[in-house]
Amino acid sequence: MKLLYLALCLSLCLCGCKKKAAESASTGDASAPTADAAKPEASAPAPAPGAVASAPNNPGLKVPPPGPPVKVNGVTINVQEAEKALATASWNANVALGNLRTDLRYEDYRAALGHLQTAAADPSLNESQKAALQKVMGEVSQAAANAPR
Repeated sequence: MKLLYLALCLSLCLCGCKKKAAESASTGDASAPTADAAKPEASAPAPAPGAVASAPNNPGLKVPPPGPPVKVNGVTINVQEAEKALATASWNANVALGNLRTDLRYEDYRAALGHLQTAAADPSLNESQKAALQKVMGEVSQAAANAPR
């Protein structure tokens, strides 16, 4: 057990030392700040047209395919139209839209409309994507009006 612990500590130390050595070698003089170090990190660039949105920290995590329509209080809400339209939108817009199905399942219309408004406020959306979100907002509003009080 002690040998395993020692091997683990040694490997972590060696990996960390190599990384620090590589960083100091690439920057040259550590005391002189470079122009790149002074720049703040920029946000991720906008996705290319037709590209599928992915998580910023995990590019392997893609937006799930559109699901079936949701029927609530006698109103069919075509969530899949908004999901198809937002497939190429930013990850944040897709996250806001992803919470919509849960809100509709629990008939939380206020939260559902809030998530739709958050997705619609994303500056990366084009007019057809905003129109699809507006259509779904109208259907959610109609379902909310039909809800028993």
